[in-house]
Amino acid sequence: MRALLWARWKGFRKHKMLFLIMLFLPIVFTYFFSMSNSQEVTQIPIYMEDESQIANRLVEKINKQSDVDAILMDEKEMNEAIVDGIVDAGVVIDQSTVERLNTPNKSVTFTILRTTDTAGVQLIEQAVRSAASELSTEMNVTNSILKAIPNDIPINLTDVSPLVQQSFSEKPPISVTAEAYQSDSEVKYDASFQSLVGFTLFFTMYTIIFTLGELIEDRQNRVLDRMLISPVSIPNIYVANFIYSFILGYIQIIILFLFGKYVLGIEWGSALGSILIILALYVMTTMAVGMLLVGMSNTMQQLSALTPIVAVSFAMLGGAYWPIEIVESQLLVNLAHITPIFHAMNALKAFVLYDQTLQDVLSSILWLSSMSMGLFIIGILLFRVRMYR
Repeated sequence: MRALLWARWKGFRKHKMLFLIMLFLPIVFTYFFSMSNSQEVTQIPIYMEDESQIANRLVEKINKQSDVDAILMDEKEMNEAIVDGIVDAGVVIDQSTVERLNTPNKSVTFTILRTTDTAGVQLIEQAVRSAASELSTEMNVTNSILKAIPNDIPINLTDVSPLVQQSFSEKPPISVTAEAYQSDSEVKYDASFQSLVGFTLFFTMYTIIFTLGELIEDRQNRVLDRMLISPVSIPNIYVANFIYSFILGYIQIIILFLFGKYVLGIEWGSALGSILIILALYVMTTMAVGMLLVGMSNTMQQLSALTPIVAVSFAMLGGAYWPIEIVESQLLVNLAHITPIFHAMNALKAFVLYDQTLQDVLSSILWLSSMSMGLFIIGILLFRVRMYR
């Protein structure tokens, strides 16, 4: 068996480019998917026709809104930025806006310049509307207090306004508390984790299946026939190829997971041993799938045609590209159970995102173990039929 393993490692030079590509692609896809899911701050250019204290307070309120950044510009600069597509829209604070903010119980109007109606424009409208509503409420309370104070008491707007602002910041007139319904089943999502793990499991399938495909080349080149008349037993031939494929697949996953920890900053938690066990089970189950495809294929061309179909289908059904929790079709969720990726993803999410243990993922372990045993047996039988035919 040692000689068979050594021969496989020497032949690895032919497939090292495939290994490197399958190692590089998950990193690329993880980077772009993580970037697309990251929240970006929307810039809001603001031109103030009236640079009064109220107008400046409105800009401060806009800046306090989440995911936006208010930038003061002159009129020409703002118009050029909008036309050139640098920003989605611009806000004009004129004298009418300031007067309405300072007038009790009067609707506030403001001007938004835009070229198209996009999600960014809607975010800007929402941020400005929220800031204007908050400032209008403060101004109404401030004016009501000033009206209630006798004229002989020397108190003006600058005395009352800071006190109202402080009161509103410490205890807002309306507070909203958000609680998750059925928090025990709350879905946790991490874009970097989802992308890295999903694409790692997906691309590792290619490495594992194509390394097992060397059995087809040995059969076509009559290498297996020469082995059968040598002292090497058939089980040793299978075991040597399985060990070689397992080591390559496992090394690829470990390298990518280390990349996730030290480059992307993904915390794998304290259940490192459990993670390694699930990854080993996943590699074995993928090997079993690969052995089934090898048994079904007469040539490497057939295996090369079958592998992408199976790998992409498993990735889409199993939740490698997107969280399986967003899938609404119960039929697709049920079909996902026949894919190794589904059970590996569920187990890894349980360890990393929910701090669970091996006992909590026994169903995934049983699925992976039973699939690997069953598919190995079927794949080996099919391969033997084609080998002796």
